[in-house]
Amino acid sequence: MKSIALLSAALLTLGGCGSAGPVPEQFIASWGNDCAHPFMAFTPQGTMHIYAVGTDYKIQSASLANNVLTVTYADPDAGATMTDTYAVEGDGLRQTRATSDKGADAEFTGSAYKRCS
Repeated sequence: MKSIALLSAALLTLGGCGSAGPVPEQFIASWGNDCAHPFMAFTPQGTMHIYAVGTDYKIQSASLANNVLTVTYADPDAGATMTDTYAVEGDGLRQTRATSDKGADAEFTGSAYKRCS
């Protein structure tokens, strides 16, 4: 019985690990080309904050594979689910694509965002 209690306590403790939200922990930060005015942030609360509009978007899922970070979130203003794709380039993130379940699709060729915080 004692071992079951210890196992339960260990599982509860481990449940707190990874509570940084759906984005992999190494990307929880603000990002931008100019860190005095970052473009966005992935937060520990599982949101993506866009500084220019002052809006937080709830992240539905995120995955990292082959140096590509894919983040899906709901945009209630557009009534759409958005998926942003970022190339991981050294310590930076370069947005390469944004798609919407409503059919919008954009490709980006700008420089990589720097980690600001």
